[in-house]
Amino acid sequence: MRTCLAILPALFAIARADQVLWSYPLTELPPGWTVTEGVWSFEADGAHSDAYVEAFQIDWNVLFSDTLVLPPGTDSISISASQYSVTWETDATSTFSFNRMVLLINGVGGIYWNVSGNVTSSDPIFVVPLAAAGDTVVVQLVCGASSYPDPPLPPPGQPQATADLHIWDFVVTAYGNLGLDQATWGAIKQEGSDL
Repeated sequence: MRTCLAILPALFAIARADQVLWSYPLTELPPGWTVTEGVWSFEADGAHSDAYVEAFQIDWNVLFSDTLVLPPGTDSISISASQYSVTWETDATSTFSFNRMVLLINGVGGIYWNVSGNVTSSDPIFVVPLAAAGDTVVVQLVCGASSYPDPPLPPPGQPQATADLHIWDFVVTAYGNLGLDQATWGAIKQEGSDL
């Protein structure tokens, strides 16, 4: 009886465990991910993209993840990453620069992280979107700039915008009653045998 009582807390703690679903250093293009627009480079220190525009230009660099289906028992997820962003614009009324993370949850998109304007940021990304078991999640990382002056300005007053995004250590973690696998159950049995 004492053994059963000792095992129960461990069983409940492990059954309510976190599970890392994706963990990518972004030193290479992850399996199933694609660059759908522009250019992304993958180096020893993570993924990098930059955009630069002058008048009447758009430069978007888009990285799409594979589709992630959240496992049974998931009641929430978090997405975290380290990043360094620089965005710059000559004129906020006719130029726009941004780095952002868009999530498509069951096909519905929303911006969950954004840096724009004349900003330099190294704050870590940490978002907790509403998602649960069976939901599909697609991540879209975008580094972009656009310039549409009104009225058009001749040089040297030509508007410019630039965005630079460096991102690494991208992790998606599921939370909830994610169940036990054989290795976990073996560890519980081993712990109980020591009593």
